[in-house]
Amino acid sequence: MKRASAAGRVAQGGLLAALTVALLYVLTLLPTMRLTILFVLSVLPVALAHERRFADGIMVFAVSAVLSGLFFPAPGAWVLYVAFFGWYGIAREWIVTRFRPALAWPLLFLVFNAAAAAIWFLAREALLSFVTFPVYWLIPVLEIAFAAYDFLFGRVRAYYAEHLRRHLFRG
Repeated sequence: MKRASAAGRVAQGGLLAALTVALLYVLTLLPTMRLTILFVLSVLPVALAHERRFADGIMVFAVSAVLSGLFFPAPGAWVLYVAFFGWYGIAREWIVTRFRPALAWPLLFLVFNAAAAAIWFLAREALLSFVTFPVYWLIPVLEIAFAAYDFLFGRVRAYYAEHLRRHLFRG
């Protein structure tokens, strides 16, 4: 495979960052389809991460998170993007390419649980300090939802690798 030039890498990263910021702007306009758009946003960095360009993917995430937070902060969707959906695709690709499936799945669940705990504690301390009822029943529901999300994410990633990659990265 031919290695991309520095200008090509910057251009690809810039296009992905612009597309991400545009989709985050759409999240501020649409009251529906937020989880679908967040799923698409989590899949976008796979194009860079699949090419082992993890640093480029992290830069796209950082730039898009900062720009969208500065220009049009939609607190709910933006927090979900920054806390989980924006970086999960990069982390998943890194874990899947480095570890065998028997170890990758527990690591993916560990990453998800850490992100969910961080979101919960931040939300509880900052926004929902008045909520006192226990939410332990929510943990199994979130685990099942994450398993379904990750399965779907893996299917989309496989489709990208088999069909779309050759059109984006020629050479």
